[in-house]
Amino acid sequence: LMRRAYELAFATAHLFSGGRPKFLEVDDVTFKRPVSIGDLLQLESAVLYTVQKDEVSLGGVKSRLNPEIHVEVIAYVSDPSKLSSHISNTFNFTFEVEEKDKVLKVYPGTEAEAERVVRIMITDKEQEEEDASNGVMA
Repeated sequence: LMRRAYELAFATAHLFSGGRPKFLEVDDVTFKRPVSIGDLLQLESAVLYTVQKDEVSLGGVKSRLNPEIHVEVIAYVSDPSKLSSHISNTFNFTFEVEEKDKVLKVYPGTEAEAERVVRIMITDKEQEEEDASNGVMA
């Protein structure tokens, strides 16, 4: 499941940027619901936000040396016999694009999308601060 989510996130970042993305990090992964062998999976991906080279996002997230793309992948488990599906996981991946000086900016289209972006930016900013306090270089 994680591999498929990563591959979809990589393809999304690649298509979005027009350059070859380089994986930087994935946020904590938790299973909201179990996934069994043989379950039908549906994966959806979206670019939540981007940070330009040497830029600080509105949420306070700092770019490293290259533009960054933050991709969310949502994994659904479907049960065709019950005509139902539920979210099993949400993955958040960060990629950088070395051969580009900038990537397109992304703006949320709805209030719900804006809330998701803010939530992820806060998580990313907290992780940066924790890394800095532990002496981890970004």
